[in-house]
Amino acid sequence: MIRSGLGRLLPGGFRAFWVNRTIPARVHMPHDRASKPAAGRVLILVSHELTATGAPKLALEVAKACLAEGWIVVIVSPEDGPYRNLFVQAGATVIVSPLTWGRASPVFDLARHCDVVLCNTIVAALLVRHGLPAPLIWYVHETEYVATFDRPDIDLAATFRSAQQIWAASPMVARSLAAFTDRAEVMGATVQPVAPRSRPMGDTARLLVMGGIEPRKGQLGLAHAAATLTEQQRAGLSLTIHGRETDPAYAAQVRQAAASLPFWHDGGPLPPTAALDVLAAADGVIIPSLDEPLSLVALEAMSAGKIVICTRSCGIADFLDDGINGFIGLDASSDSLAMTLTRALQAREQWKAIGVNARRRYEEEFSPHAFAARVCSRIEAAI
Repeated sequence: MIRSGLGRLLPGGFRAFWVNRTIPARVHMPHDRASKPAAGRVLILVSHELTATGAPKLALEVAKACLAEGWIVVIVSPEDGPYRNLFVQAGATVIVSPLTWGRASPVFDLARHCDVVLCNTIVAALLVRHGLPAPLIWYVHETEYVATFDRPDIDLAATFRSAQQIWAASPMVARSLAAFTDRAEVMGATVQPVAPRSRPMGDTARLLVMGGIEPRKGQLGLAHAAATLTEQQRAGLSLTIHGRETDPAYAAQVRQAAASLPFWHDGGPLPPTAALDVLAAADGVIIPSLDEPLSLVALEAMSAGKIVICTRSCGIADFLDDGINGFIGLDASSDSLAMTLTRALQAREQWKAIGVNARRRYEEEFSPHAFAARVCSRIEAAI
């Protein structure tokens, strides 16, 4: 159903509408829509930030899928970030308002003139608890963080009951929601495919760890695990850590633990394009995280036919078969990581075949086409 109210506001009068309101907000609209009348179904997509992190990346893919089907997409976020420009370039309108989560949120007015609201984080419990005047889809990416929103001023189970649909990024996320709802469906995720670069098998195995350096990401446990490798295994390995030091004290511990490992390299943080280039030239990635709801890095590696070494503490493990399209350890302890890394290195001759299987799994489940089809089908069912 087309909501004519928002259609009149988008795009020509939309900026003036918000400028004249007392609600503080910045509106960013696609240039090619500045003077065109808006038509089509309307999706309000609520994000907690617009940084180059996992949830905003998936919000962008949801937006692109709906825009391709002729929807009008409006993003609302309390914080600005580099992904704002990507949303606008894709054809979406972006509203940045510090009041996104409160009773004075612009989402309430927008929801009265839209077809569906999609909240892209568990943080949206701060908003949803007040009730929204539109069908609600809740796309959750968090795991352990979910329970922090079950508190005296938020009945999380009741809040989930107000949603038409509840999407979980992985089975691991769905399990974290089970204490509050039994309606979570696994939506999965997507990344744009990475073009691989082939390397001779005789070269040193090049493995990457990518992500912020902080306790949850588990780099310290990996350093302890790597220290147990044999001299022969060390000689044939290059392991590079890329990421911002989001916890400097923890990063110092990681450096100290890895100081005696000549195959361990600190590659520092990388911009997105450079990170994909580095991944394309590597043999695979290690995900040593203690709590990783899915791992877009793993999906990017799979798309390029690279191996993924992870544990059951990472959500991607639910989509992989050990020794077939990846290597999976029991947990993120240093002992488990050491055994899993050793198994992977001993199976080096199988990496090419395992990488082919990983890419096939990506194409079946995580390609942009497969994800967009699921997203559009489920949104249509909600309205």
